[in-house]
Amino acid sequence: NMIEVGNYDTSPAFSGNGFNGCWGVYPYFPSGLIIASDIENGLYVLGPTYTPASFLVGNVKDSTTAFNLDAVQIDIVSTTTATNTNILGNYQTGLATSGTYSVSFAKFGYKTKTITGVVLSSGNTTTLNVELVPIVPFTLQGQVIEAVTANPIANAKVLITNPLYTITVQTNASGNFTVPNFIEDYYDVYIGKWSYNQLCLSNQNLDLAGNTHVFQMSTGYYDDFTFDLGWTVTGNPTSGDWVKDIPVGTTNGSDLANPGEDSPTDCLDEAYITGNGGGGAGTDDIDGGQTTLTSPIFDISTYGDAYLHFDRWFYNGGGFSAPNDSLVIELSNGSSVVKIDFSTPSDPTMSTWSSKTVQVSSVITPTSTMQLIVRAMDLTPGHVVEAGFDKFMVIDSSQVGIVDASKTMNDNVIYPNPFNNELTIQLNSIAKVMRVEVYEITGKMISKIEFNNTSIANFKNNYNSGIYFIKVYGDGILIKTQKIIKL
Repeated sequence: NMIEVGNYDTSPAFSGNGFNGCWGVYPYFPSGLIIASDIENGLYVLGPTYTPASFLVGNVKDSTTAFNLDAVQIDIVSTTTATNTNILGNYQTGLATSGTYSVSFAKFGYKTKTITGVVLSSGNTTTLNVELVPIVPFTLQGQVIEAVTANPIANAKVLITNPLYTITVQTNASGNFTVPNFIEDYYDVYIGKWSYNQLCLSNQNLDLAGNTHVFQMSTGYYDDFTFDLGWTVTGNPTSGDWVKDIPVGTTNGSDLANPGEDSPTDCLDEAYITGNGGGGAGTDDIDGGQTTLTSPIFDISTYGDAYLHFDRWFYNGGGFSAPNDSLVIELSNGSSVVKIDFSTPSDPTMSTWSSKTVQVSSVITPTSTMQLIVRAMDLTPGHVVEAGFDKFMVIDSSQVGIVDASKTMNDNVIYPNPFNNELTIQLNSIAKVMRVEVYEITGKMISKIEFNNTSIANFKNNYNSGIYFIKVYGDGILIKTQKIIKL
């Protein structure tokens, strides 16, 4: 049961992996001295003043069966010290600092137990045996419905997850789903279906008392690739086809070729990436052809003023000549195709996630048979080529409520909408304290700003492109909620 009680850095100028620093430590001399051999800085003779560790050991059992429980997580509360029981239900841990602590014991399917007043003293071992009470499982019942009509949504995909448990199910024709042998707890819930805005709900209490748990989805298009909602991949490269996955970063020299993570601010961690095998930059990049990612058909014929939003990644480098490859994004309405975005080696946003927003009517006639087409290619002669695509959404700005800046003081307004980097909040009366809260489409609050003794507040922002919700409070009373678009 090894507990670190001290340390000494013989190479403060170096950090991380590599061949620098201390290569040999010899602590077992009768004198108690420690000899350390540092490859750059020479020989150290260290005279430690030991503070013996405070040890904690014990066993965890099932309170009903008395069986030993493995994989129980033990946390010494208010510290970073944590461990797990082994197959015999035993654990051992401890701290360098003595004191009185609380210790928690957690395992999926059991009620978490926290023991307070546990005394840990230097040089001594405290034994703490615990029995955990099993939680009786139940059949979780859920339903997914439309927010406006309350009609059931069939074939919606439902992901329920927490650090100890994950399951994906699908709704039936009545919008219902069940999960047998379910353990009540707090979970994150993600629900997706093409032609609906995805739900991303955190810390939901899914218990027997709440059955049937009902989730509402609004019609629209939002896909951050938490689920496979029907995008297709075609093309002819020898490697580097589009794949839906958690990105594995690669580098070409100092350049990040394949992103190490998906686009920020969406629900989970997946995106479409060209090849994702890791290794060197050229291991699984696009080689010898073109790979095309095509969306399912989406209908915006009834939208008043549709905007497309997406995030994309592009990298092109290496080789023995000037890079000449590209990423091209096109929009089809079923009868014609237009290019709406592209990236080349001269793109200043290369090797970063770049957000793009396009007004559909300015480039093509909106129809009921729209598709987005994302083409990434490796042209002769070959170079390192990587692309990414994430967080696709369609926004009807006419439904968001565009406000003209000439509005009078008779209205509470937020303008302009859509906006770029500056927003104005205008109230119809002076508030002692105006509070503005900004939320992502997932429901996560990203900023809270307060202004004193004013009816007009103007503030700049660096939000990513996309949909947001703003709540405005005047002297603690909610007086305005509005959906807005960041271009």
